[in-house]
Amino acid sequence: MLVRAKTGKAPSRLSLTDLDATMIGAFPQHLEDDRGNGSATRNARLAAIHSLFSYAAPRAPEPPP
Repeated sequence: MLVRAKTGKAPSRLSLTDLDATMIGAFPQHLEDDRGNGSATRNARLAAIHSLFSYAAPRAPEPPP
């Protein structure tokens, strides 16, 4: 799934509110299935996503739905 297809935005123009659990969860699977990356690359990207949200969460808190 391409982020641009779902949001209509280039990945460089996304904000945290554009990202949801489904989209983030699909990204590591996309790396393996569509791009042919191995599990090490998938896990490294997933660790980077975790780090990003650990950094961003206290700085850009969103109200609960």
